[in-house]
Amino acid sequence: MIDLKKDINFRYVFGKNEEKNRMALSAMIQAFIGEKVEHLQI
Repeated sequence: MIDLKKDINFRYVFGKNEEKNRMALSAMIQAFIGEKVEHLQI
């Protein structure tokens, strides 16, 4: 399991501007704020 609390790991998983990475980051943000993310820019 990757520890996302470490900056280098977070960037590896969420830092690429690819569809799968944006979807994962969007899902994580939505889980934290409890609202749908309409637009995400990396």
